[in-house]
Amino acid sequence: MFIYRNAQYERELRQETAAAMTDLYDVVGCSKDIPQAELLVATITRIKTAPLKELEEGNEEIRRINNNLEAQIEMLNAEFGLEDEGPLLEGDASDADTGGPPPPEPFLEDVSVSSPEKAPKNQKYEGKGGQL
Repeated sequence: MFIYRNAQYERELRQETAAAMTDLYDVVGCSKDIPQAELLVATITRIKTAPLKELEEGNEEIRRINNNLEAQIEMLNAEFGLEDEGPLLEGDASDADTGGPPPPEPFLEDVSVSSPEKAPKNQKYEGKGGQL
């Protein structure tokens, strides 16, 4: 009885492997006449090179979008008579005049802390001991 089960499992395993190899031949685009070892080498090569091709295609798309945006910026600058001052870098926006009043300074007496040791003299401690 055990021999029959093992033989049945072996047959099922071989059928599943054959079906998977047939699918692999189709996906990779190889002839079914080549040995399985060559199929696996072709598959590995294809897997290794596929991400590089996708990255190159993605980079080309980003370059195309960037060139399009730069052309739009130049067109708008010319339309509104603005001079191109170059791209804003991080920190440049804080130097620009916002036209409004500066933001208010935080009040220390409105801040709560978690322990009396961390509380400066002007701050509230809302723990078990009450205020400092």
